[in-house]
Amino acid sequence: MPSWLFFIGIDQLPGRPQHSLTQKQGSDYALEPSNQVDIEQIKKSYNDTVEEIIPSSASRFLAHIQTDKVVYRPGDIMFVQAYLIDALNKTPAYISNFFQYASASYYDLRRFPIGYVEQSIYLSMTIIDPLGVAVYTTTAYSANSTVSFTYIIPENASGGEYQVRVSGGVVPESIRVVRIREYQRQQLNVQVQFDAQAYKPGDDVNGTIRIATQDGSTFPNGVTPSYTISVNFGNESQFTQANVLTDQNGLSNFYFSIPSNISLDFITVAVIVYYQATIEAYSFTLSIVQVDNLVVEFFPETFNYVYDTINKVYFQVYANSDKVDFVEIQQAQLLLLPNSSIDLSNAQAVQSNINTVNQGRGYFNFTPTQANDYYLRFEVNGIEVVRPLNVSQQPDIQNLEINFGIMSKVISNDEDLVVLLQTNSLVNPSDLYVVGVFNKEKILYLEEYQFTQLQTNEIIINASEFSLPNGGVLRVAVFKVINALIWYDRYDFNAKNISTRNMLPNPFYDIYFIPKGELLFFKNPSETLMVEITTSKQVYKPGEFVEFQVQVLDRDTRQPVYKRNSYERSFISVTVTDNSVFSQIQRRQQPPSLPTMVYLENEVNKTNNEFFNSDQYIDYMYIDNYSANETSIQDDLNQQQSNVNLDLLLGVQGWRYGYFYPQVLQEWPSLISTMSKEEARQIQDLLAYTFQGSIYYPTSVGTFANGALMAKQSSDVQELTSSSEPSGGQAGGQGEQQGQGQGQGSQSQVSSQAQLSRKELEFWNFLKKYAYCDFEQNTRLYRHAKKFQFFEDVSTRFDTTETVFYQAAVLTDNQGKYSGSFYISDLITQFRISANAFDTRGVFGYKYLVINSRSNFYIEFQLPSQMSVGDELIIPVTIYNYYNETLTVNLYASTDESESLGVVFLDNNNSEIRVNVTTVQNQAVFYIRVRAQNFSENTYVQIRAVSLDPLNLETISDSIFRETSVVSPGVQQTQSQGGLVGPNQPAEFEVILPESMVPGTQSFIGEVYPSSFVALVRGILRLIGLPGPCFECIYGPVYANILAYQAYLKNTDAADDISNVTNQLEIYHRDIKTYISSEGYVSQFKGGRGDVLLTAFALLELRDVNKIFGNENSSIQTLTTWLLDQRGFNGTYELIRPIYTVYPQYVVEAFIVYALTSVGITDIQAELLRLEVIAADQMNQIDADNFFIGLMAAIYQNLNRTQEAEKYADYLASQQNSDGSIRQIVIADNNQIPRYDQVFEATAVAVLVWEQNFDKYSDNIVRGIDYLLKNIRYRYFGANIGSILAIEALIGYISKVQDINGYGDFVLYVDNNEADRVPFDVDTIEPIIFNINSILYDNETFVQGNDIQFEILVANFVKTETRNLSEGIQEAVDGPRNIPTPDSNGQSSNQTQNQSGDFRVQYQMSVSYDDTNPTSRDIPFLTFNVTPLFELATLGQQQLQGQVFSYQIVIGNSHANDSIGLTIVDFRPASCLRVNFAQLEALKANNVISQYEVLNNNSEILLYFEGFQPQEIKQFQLDFLQVYSGYCQQRPINAYQFYSPEVNEWIII
Repeated sequence: MPSWLFFIGIDQLPGRPQHSLTQKQGSDYALEPSNQVDIEQIKKSYNDTVEEIIPSSASRFLAHIQTDKVVYRPGDIMFVQAYLIDALNKTPAYISNFFQYASASYYDLRRFPIGYVEQSIYLSMTIIDPLGVAVYTTTAYSANSTVSFTYIIPENASGGEYQVRVSGGVVPESIRVVRIREYQRQQLNVQVQFDAQAYKPGDDVNGTIRIATQDGSTFPNGVTPSYTISVNFGNESQFTQANVLTDQNGLSNFYFSIPSNISLDFITVAVIVYYQATIEAYSFTLSIVQVDNLVVEFFPETFNYVYDTINKVYFQVYANSDKVDFVEIQQAQLLLLPNSSIDLSNAQAVQSNINTVNQGRGYFNFTPTQANDYYLRFEVNGIEVVRPLNVSQQPDIQNLEINFGIMSKVISNDEDLVVLLQTNSLVNPSDLYVVGVFNKEKILYLEEYQFTQLQTNEIIINASEFSLPNGGVLRVAVFKVINALIWYDRYDFNAKNISTRNMLPNPFYDIYFIPKGELLFFKNPSETLMVEITTSKQVYKPGEFVEFQVQVLDRDTRQPVYKRNSYERSFISVTVTDNSVFSQIQRRQQPPSLPTMVYLENEVNKTNNEFFNSDQYIDYMYIDNYSANETSIQDDLNQQQSNVNLDLLLGVQGWRYGYFYPQVLQEWPSLISTMSKEEARQIQDLLAYTFQGSIYYPTSVGTFANGALMAKQSSDVQELTSSSEPSGGQAGGQGEQQGQGQGQGSQSQVSSQAQLSRKELEFWNFLKKYAYCDFEQNTRLYRHAKKFQFFEDVSTRFDTTETVFYQAAVLTDNQGKYSGSFYISDLITQFRISANAFDTRGVFGYKYLVINSRSNFYIEFQLPSQMSVGDELIIPVTIYNYYNETLTVNLYASTDESESLGVVFLDNNNSEIRVNVTTVQNQAVFYIRVRAQNFSENTYVQIRAVSLDPLNLETISDSIFRETSVVSPGVQQTQSQGGLVGPNQPAEFEVILPESMVPGTQSFIGEVYPSSFVALVRGILRLIGLPGPCFECIYGPVYANILAYQAYLKNTDAADDISNVTNQLEIYHRDIKTYISSEGYVSQFKGGRGDVLLTAFALLELRDVNKIFGNENSSIQTLTTWLLDQRGFNGTYELIRPIYTVYPQYVVEAFIVYALTSVGITDIQAELLRLEVIAADQMNQIDADNFFIGLMAAIYQNLNRTQEAEKYADYLASQQNSDGSIRQIVIADNNQIPRYDQVFEATAVAVLVWEQNFDKYSDNIVRGIDYLLKNIRYRYFGANIGSILAIEALIGYISKVQDINGYGDFVLYVDNNEADRVPFDVDTIEPIIFNINSILYDNETFVQGNDIQFEILVANFVKTETRNLSEGIQEAVDGPRNIPTPDSNGQSSNQTQNQSGDFRVQYQMSVSYDDTNPTSRDIPFLTFNVTPLFELATLGQQQLQGQVFSYQIVIGNSHANDSIGLTIVDFRPASCLRVNFAQLEALKANNVISQYEVLNNNSEILLYFEGFQPQEIKQFQLDFLQVYSGYCQQRPINAYQFYSPEVNEWIII
């Protein structure tokens, strides 16, 4: 047990509850400096201890991440900038004297300017997808104290929350959360703010709505927007407030009450906005708190309760234990109850009117006394809620003697600090204390004192004594100081108390520090920068050229920083982005400003890596008119409220108590290695130190004065390209002023087709043909290019780029100025110019300015991202007229040549229409009917408007495209069959097409595999390439790569053919290892709880990877040790429980033993005896678990105990079905139910054990292999146990069977008619593939309800010599040999008589089609139901546009004893509904679902459930907003277990 636990208590370990300081002291105070121990000696002892852990010369940089947007679409470019700021003094990555770094020579550093040195730091950026998988990594060097990265988001990226992670060397990892999703632009910018995020039953909800036009124009002619707000509370209760007018600024307030009997966890607030002819809908999600789930955390100001002194206690109220949403309470009371009583009715109220003030935070003062307990009591909707403070339970509280506080937790930079200390009767006047102010672990002020009993003492610390010009979060700490020769008591971990048995002299330090508490306060920076942004005008036209200038000034002097000191300079970074993007997420999720990032983000506890409501603390200091010396009344109010908010925020940071104490610091290097990655990251971010790594110093030097920093090479695992702009405006050009560049390299020049639509692609290809337009990876400058017109209609607006300018930090000139320019895109919107500034001293500033992109005449409309064939939607098209005269407009609607869509105007059922748009309302809406007719991955609708300019009578026009895809209204279903075919064994296959089949979706696969090797590799490769959303999800394809590799190695001549498999295996193996903790266990999702079954999976994977690459012995040992340590006192795994599994306990135990014996462990006798008893009992039952029996046989084979293994193998042979599978049933309600989820596993393990005696079990093996191969038709198959066992069995089989031994024809018959014929001979290597396209889409065969007969047979067969497997593989590498030419008798010249018999080889036939009514196969014990909470006939009705349509989902496990593993719900919303991303995030944050993904243009929502415990049922709602009217189809919804996706429970609505 670490010695520092004596000082902070075992419950202060990361992740433990707060307020558990364990001490044993007694003292007295007198407010006089003491001479007992010299203060310099105290400082030296303290600093010597700290220096051993964090050297004073260590760099303490943190990376603060900013992105250009908060929400991205697939195909977007993400611009990421990491600001490197010293965590102690807030200065950028410079040092005033480079000789301070003794290891660095002059030539190892970059100089700026005279007297300053820039360190070139090498960082990496990783993008983590919603399921925890690293999808992209890149690296770059710093320049100007920032590192710039870019990431082109793939077109097929799933929707959800992504993490941007930046780290490297001594820079701890930082995280920024962004969202990627398909979203549609709105014609109005609607922002709704609620007074809380979570509400209790009976609460009043107050909200504010602000409505603005997207282009920033005012509402003309006195016509203001109105809105309707509606909320469905369930139980047929709802609230509606209709047609509420806003004021002229688009502002309005609303109010509603939540019913006291509400049972929902979330509600969706639907807002329909009306403005002239425009109607738009929005939705917002609020959490509903159930009273029983409320969590209240208490934080004594100094992290200790102290009797008989005034204690200030901060508290935080959360909705539940997940601590995502805060809750406000009012009129609470603090109760005192003698601890001899348990009746709260006898409690005395010692404090009343206790309220939360901000984000569920509040505080109160009280004086605790001994023999009493204290409680906080408040009411929620008439229900009393009582939460204990646990004062008397605080360890050793009876011996604490001193308490303290400060007058204000937020002080100005030149303000003295007033510390108030109170003592009780336990203080000893002869004891020595020190009071210190610390910047992390660094001493800013330290003085020694003595105190007398029962006194309140005031210590005034002069501001100059803890000088920190740039300010920051500081600590006040009080220590008792004792000499090393004084004996002391140590905390006894086992006894959990102070034990005199452990009284020892202190051998560790000359001076010993016993902490008495600490608190946090914030010292404001002495200066801030003012940032001014100017443009040539406020309003621009789409595509117009914009020039801007940014100037950075000292806020107080209004002068450039250069004027103060010629050595000082300022830097500026600029981003220009569509302003409407920021309204796509809630206000509280908006990322922090640069100053807030630097000063607060790493000092406080965040929620899911997000700093909620970050703008409420210090941002007021950076507004345009703020001055520390002169403030208006409103400024003063903002400052006061912000200071209160910051005081409360700092007051609830009990998680970090004691982390900088010397004794604790000594433990961090070893302790961090045992923590989860999340805990370690949080602590290292707080410490600003990684205990490893070092700054990379480049080998060459360049100066800012001379410009042109030398380019550095960047590495990347993904090639990047994008649209940038013609030469003259690219990275490294004039935008990097004075030659400022960034170390970059590797300019990729691949096509950017992946992220461009069809029309955009034409544009960019044209542009690249005539101008330099390569996108520089990790560029520091991007300026949007001028649009080249190549359409006949020059008014076509197809450029929807949202970020049009990006400049990473660049040096300003001597006047603090920076100039930039760009072309805006075709968007009608407002663009936000955001500028962040800092100078060489570490002073910050920021500002943003909005410019308008507007046209006098334009159109707008939207399409859903995806439609189903048969959908028919009514789409509004809005025409805007900002001229002063009525316009006559010709509208034209068209689509592409594929005719996947049909589009006409609703008024005349034609593709053209003429309309009038008056100047009174400035807009008119007309409707088009869009019908989805044929399948298309990408199609579009184009609307073109033409009129005359009333000023000059010239033609004016506007034209826009909107893209969509058209899919089937059904879901793919497959009927398939596999087996063996040969000259004497034809293959027959019958398919009955359902009446609900979607015509035109049918497909046929018919393949014959000429060798077992080809069949095997073909099957394995179906499993490779699957992305890994979780451990189990990635494990199958990892193992497939391992075994594909082993299959190729069956013949060494094929080694050259496996490079792709090897490369993929290396990538997947790295991913697998990220799921393994330092303790040696594996969890389903990264950072989760250890799971014994998943750890056994990983052990087998490491075993096989070690055979290929080596270097895994230590990892194997770590996992083995952890698994062995999980055994109980009796040496068995009887008491262990996997977190979630479909297997009975004894199967889990058997598989763990199988994994351990596979790596050579033999010390498992106790467990083996237990399993033998279970197996004997199983073999006497009608519903024997044959999977378990097979595992027992495999265990004995691993132990080389052949006789016991064969006993079980014989039993399995008697359990084989006619199709080759092993009988696997469960008895339920006297019915025998097949266990589909384990048939595959049982068959795989049976074949594996039979192969040890091929001669005896040859027939069983052939039939079993037939079953396994025909079931490898999905990328997912079986559990991962099945993945392991099945492919091992297949590999063991391929060298023992005969391939084609002659030549002839394979003939496919369809309904007794020859459909295709393919010749073969002994040299045929590649699979034989039948082509029946000529009849696939005829009107007679593949039609709904038809019965189709397929048959494969061998014709004209002539037997020849058998080619061996080695030759076949070699030809797969070198190419086929020449086929022998038959002689006049039809015989090949190399023909020989072969006595081995006719061949039988594997075949596969399958028919796939989309089905609107797929047939369910019950998943044992899975409860699943989806109920629409609306009348189905109302979906799509025009009068319900903007309404919420809710579905109730019930899913869980009905089994009384066994759990269910990873389960997935695939929900496919109708095309007229919009996905509620905020609700999905709330469901995940509150652990209703484990993860989610939104795929295929928002047409599929995958909900992941890590598993269900016995009888665990979850019930929740999914809410959607109807944003389009018309006919839209709800596609089938299904649930399945991850390892058995072919077994689905379908819901047809």
